[in-house]
Amino acid sequence: MIRTIRINDKKIPYTVSRRKVKNARFEFKTCKLHIVLPLKLKDETKIIKKHKKWIYNNYIKIEAALKNSSGMKLCENRSLKEFRKLLAEKVSNLSCAMNVSINKILIRTMTTNWASMSSKKNMTVNSCVRMLPDEFVEYIVHHELTHLIEKKHNKKYWNIVSNKYGNYKKYEEGLFKYWFLIQNKVDMQENLEKDKNFI
Repeated sequence: MIRTIRINDKKIPYTVSRRKVKNARFEFKTCKLHIVLPLKLKDETKIIKKHKKWIYNNYIKIEAALKNSSGMKLCENRSLKEFRKLLAEKVSNLSCAMNVSINKILIRTMTTNWASMSSKKNMTVNSCVRMLPDEFVEYIVHHELTHLIEKKHNKKYWNIVSNKYGNYKKYEEGLFKYWFLIQNKVDMQENLEKDKNFI
């Protein structure tokens, strides 16, 4: 059930679920907040009040990202086969240039990350990356391959990234906008499917 809270000048929609977690968790997929509560916590009012500044600030950021992403285009017609080929090419070219190697590439649905690199050198890529322009696909691949040289997002890591992407902050900002643009699209599609089933 969707509920709403008013914080300052914003009326923010939110949903609540309860899981076997120790602490409450707040998740924004689009401009809709999802609150995960421990099973024993029955009322979310106090926890919302405690974190209202964080909720408000993140809502504003996401709202602005969606507004500023209006001119950004998604590659909605790229097939999974084409995406696999593109990923393989980017990994091959960049790993050679960076003198690193990976074990395999996996494509999966991921809820919080664009991609990840395991200790076994397996690169897992979010299936949503399929909708990104080529240059952002390449940036994500480079980002993950850099973890084979430096695991943490520290100064050394970003120095390596900046050797190829001196303007990496623009890519990071772009990915932030694309994330919510895609999540918003997915959310709309899910709602359409629900409406069809209801009819």
